Amino acid sequence: MATIRRMREAIPLSQVPALKATVAAWLEAEWPGWYGAQGPGDLHADVEAFARSASVLPVGLVVFQAGEPVGFGALKAASIPTHCHLSPWAATGFVVPHCRGRGIGAFLLRAIVAHARAMGHADVYCGTSTAVSLLQRSGWQPLEQVLHAGKPLSIYRTGSAGGPCVIDAAATPPRHPEPPEAADGRSP
Repeated sequence: MATIRRMREAIPLSQVPALKATVAAWLEAEWPGWYGAQGPGDLHADVEAFARSASVLPVGLVVFQAGEPVGFGALKAASIPTHCHLSPWAATGFVVPHCRGRGIGAFLLRAIVAHARAMGHADVYCGTSTAVSLLQRSGWQPLEQVLHAGKPLSIYRTGSAGGPCVIDAAATPPRHPEPPEAADGRSP
């Protein structure tokens, strides 16, 4: 019996602009406190920015599995106002709920890092209160713990000085109740 391999790929949102509405719906559903009607985020502006370019930050990446869009993430120049000296940042990681727990989040993380490195960045940073386990299993290095908007936030960097970022293909993507950037007026 032949085995069917489920092909995954990550494509810049700028190359699949027809999916901007899908990405917007995903982000609003995942972070209603930020992107919802009463939230401070500007969903339209963020999605447009993520879709503007594959070579200039921010860059949005859509993950496809077997030809279907199943996730989204972004590579941003800045994320945490107190850490503007670090760049770029993996942010806005999302996997459709029925596909979670299948390694898509880890694949997305790997794709974001690969895209950053193709753009010439040695390291990528991530601030999280929910994806610590994923980042640790993926070989990211902890940099520090900070209080951000009154909540603890862990800051990570990809493997040492541009070294490999090993991704656990079985890692489960985190569920984000609210992006850590939301409280200070920045988008997820």
